[in-house]
Parts: sequence; structure tokens; C-alpha cells
Amino acid sequence: MGRPDELQAVPLRLPEATLLAHALGARVAEQVSTRVLSIKGPAADHHALREPRLSADADLLVDPRGFGEFCAALESNGWHERVARSTPTILEPHSRTYIHPKWPCDIDVHERFPGFFADPADVFDELWNRREALYVGGVALTIPALVPSMMIGALHALRNMSVARHRTEWESIIEMLQGRLGDGDREDFLRLAEVGRSRWVLREAIEIMGFGPVENDLSMSEAESWSSNLRFGADGGAAGWLIALRRGPIRERARTLIRAVWVPKELVPRNDKSVPPSTRQMMRYQIERWRRGLRATFNYVRNPRR
Repeated sequence: MGRPDELQAVPLRLPEATLLAHALGARVAEQVSTRVLSIKGPAADHHALREPRLSADADLLVDPRGFGEFCAALESNGWHERVARSTPTILEPHSRTYIHPKWPCDIDVHERFPGFFADPADVFDELWNRREALYVGGVALTIPALVPSMMIGALHALRNMSVARHRTEWESIIEMLQGRLGDGDREDFLRLAEVGRSRWVLREAIEIMGFGPVENDLSMSEAESWSSNLRFGADGGAAGWLIALRRGPIRERARTLIRAVWVPKELVPRNDKSVPPSTRQMMRYQIERWRRGLRATFNYVRNPRR
């Protein structure tokens, strides 16, 4: 074995990196005195909510009152957002994705979790009150307990039901709600759905547990946005542009269409903003966007419910 000064750093591998990114998130939260929950990956595996699988990112839900400070501290540790422009979305933006040149995984920092329509700070408090500790690399992660982890898993699966894996996870969670939870946990699931204003979103699960029928607890615009996301979310950002074109002021539609069709070279997504894309890379990116856009347009026009 060589002397310490001869040892070379070994690049992080993805399986270790994602877990260590959660540990890093916990440390950063301590630095800025805010609260953070490690969601999805380690929580889902800990509670056996899905088949174990490799995650390419670490999902952190941050107390909205400390979100800005947390992101700033993460940036001071060498993490940065990918180069990208802001685009219309069906649901309100809920997270930022951070990358690091020496880490093979992303960190998705959530200010809110889609499917909860109550005030994000109130939702976070409710989730925080139902928390557990999970130790990774000698660091205590804070994860949601079983019931909120199941709810987060259900909301995440519902937004991606066009993907077979998420349909499987949804079916698995439904089975667990029926067979794994006692009466007290089922009632807690319902209470959390009420506080989070997600009863209508989770109406199938709630009715299966015997609490139905469920009244709509969303406004008309919230329900429309959620329904649109379920129908068109698989088409990604293209559906957001199409909805923006339909709903936006007439005088702005030409400008919106131009922005939807063409991305300036300096705003083509990439990891390093100091390295501009080549003309070939830019055109490859534009063509792929046009293909997705045409597919989304056909799906959007064919769907009678808009």
C-alpha cells in the first residue's frame, strides 16, 4: 500500500453517490439551520414500498422557509443548476436540479411536492411531524415515516402513469394500503390528505380504504392543472407550451410560439455554461425537440378533454 501522499481519489460510483448526496443534504441543512427530508429513494427502500433500484438522483424536500438559504449553501459547496431556460409547465414549478462536476448523480431540491395543493410550509410541517431517522455513512437522514412515504410514493406514481414502472408502484402501494396499514394508519393517511389538500388527487386510494366517496377539495383551476398533467405530462415541456399558447393572451401567442419552436444557442441545456454547444449539437437538440413537440401536438389535439 502506498504512502498517504501517493493515494489517489477514486471517483464516486452512482450507487454510493446518491446515498452520500442525501447525507450531504442533511449536513447542508445543519449549516443553514433548516429542515430537510430525504424522500423517495432511501425512504421508499427503507419502508419496502418498491423493488430496490438504482437512483440517478437524490430527492430532498426542504422546508420552504429555508429553501433559498439551502440552495445557496449547496451552491457554495460546488453544486450548480444546469444551463436551461425557464419554460411553461402544467403544474407549478416545484424543484431545482443541481449537478456537480465530481459527482455522478443529481440532487433534486424540492420546495413543494406535486399533488399536495395546500400551502407548502403547512404540508412540510405535517410531513416533518411524521418523520424517522435513517443512518447513512454515519449521518442521520430524516425521512418521512411509513404513511407519508406511501402518500409521496402514490403522488409520484400518479403523475407518471404512462410509465409501466410507476403503474406497478401505484398498484403495489394500493395493495399495501389495503393489507399493511391498521385502522390508525389509514385514518392518518386520510388526515394527511385532508391537510395537504390532496383528497381528490388520491380519491381512488381513499375510496379503496373505505373512506369514500371523496369530494373535490381543489379549485377549478387546480383540478384542471392536475388533470391536464395526468393526460399530457408524458409529453414533458411540449404540453406546457401548448397549454400556454391556448390560454395566453392573443397578442402574446406569436411570441410564445417563436419561443416554443426555437431555443437560442446560449440557452441549449448543458452542464457547463462556459462550454457552448457546437452548431451540430444545437441542431440535434432542436430537431429532437421538434419531434417531441409534434408528437405532443397530435396527442393534445386528439384528446377531447382540454
